[in-house]
Amino acid sequence: TVSTLTSSGTTAAAERYDLPDQSARYVQINIAPNSAAAKFGIFEAAVLGADTTVAPTPAPAPAPAPSDALTPESFGARGDGVTDDTSALRALFSAANKQAKPIAFGANKTYLTGRTEGYQYNLTTNNLVVQGNGATIKVKDGTSTATSLYVVRIAAQNVTVENLTVDANRAGRPAISNWNQYAWFVDGGSVNVRLKNIRGLNSPVDNLYIRDQVGPSPSTSDATYPRDIYVENAQMLNAARNNASIISSKNVYITGGQYNGANGALPQAGIDIEPNQADIFGNNGVFITGVETSNNKGGGVEVAGPYNKNISLKDVVSNSNGTAFFAAPDGGQIQVSGLSASNYTTNASATERNGFISLVPGGRTGSRVILENMTLNGINSSLPSVHQNYQGTVTIRNTRINSYSGARPVVEAKPAEIYDI
Repeated sequence: TVSTLTSSGTTAAAERYDLPDQSARYVQINIAPNSAAAKFGIFEAAVLGADTTVAPTPAPAPAPAPSDALTPESFGARGDGVTDDTSALRALFSAANKQAKPIAFGANKTYLTGRTEGYQYNLTTNNLVVQGNGATIKVKDGTSTATSLYVVRIAAQNVTVENLTVDANRAGRPAISNWNQYAWFVDGGSVNVRLKNIRGLNSPVDNLYIRDQVGPSPSTSDATYPRDIYVENAQMLNAARNNASIISSKNVYITGGQYNGANGALPQAGIDIEPNQADIFGNNGVFITGVETSNNKGGGVEVAGPYNKNISLKDVVSNSNGTAFFAAPDGGQIQVSGLSASNYTTNASATERNGFISLVPGGRTGSRVILENMTLNGINSSLPSVHQNYQGTVTIRNTRINSYSGARPVVEAKPAEIYDI
């Protein structure tokens, strides 16, 4: 969908246009000759996204359900947002795994769930398809956090889930006492998993958690690590710790979507790529493209912990976070190619990391880090915009920093290739 705008050509002031059609994917801007301006030219054209504090519910048209699809209603669920549908949903997922049949939720319904198992709803049979049709699985008010709750767990090959929301309802539950609280969990043994237009909301810990908990700990190999995981146009919002945590994996592709508003418990990141010490094969290949990570109290994207390699960010928007991008390289390549960040001021996270794009020493030297094609706007802080004291091979290039207010250097770096700033 394309929306077309034409400037008035009669004022030197900034002009703002609100698009009535929020489905527009592309905007064509026509700049009219301007008699009111001293010189004709384009100073800045900015496309502002919607308010991300309360993101709109994705509502693609429901796909026709396969004739053999199982529905929650066929197991007694009401989906009215009032009735406890826990037993019906347990029966639904159990039958889907045993019969290898697809699942189709009722369009835009809300299914309340409690906790009866740590892994509450499992997809453990290969080739399963789940059509969410805009439905929500919401954890009931008062559900305990004293024991683990992984609301939806995937541990299989060739699984597709689309247009389904899991609301872990942190505001309606007691203070956390067990940290295994996740809306979506991609476990070990998962291969070629496709998560399309899903949402994870309000987790007491993480909205999306990718880690091998099938293999031994500490890991003896990466044979069961989640592999070839595709997350497309997801919305992961308002988690307490991270909107997405990637702990142990091989080739995770996160394309489009929003990972916004993490707040409550460190590191409070939009996307945190951080293996535990026991995950000794770490993450090999995480590719983040066209994603927004904004309004997170910690980093927009963080790469930390041991054993990360082949990490790529491309065309990421990262506004109003604690830091825009933070990395502690640990021997593997990290490349940021296209990062737009704005509205940063001194805060606890940035102070700890000494800047808003920050590279600090990791566990091992030898990483190759490339930061390029970055734009930072409106840095109002005593901290530098870019801080780098990692002793590896670092390149910072093709970067524009606008409207910096501060006493420190705009870029503060140990020896590195720095040009076109």
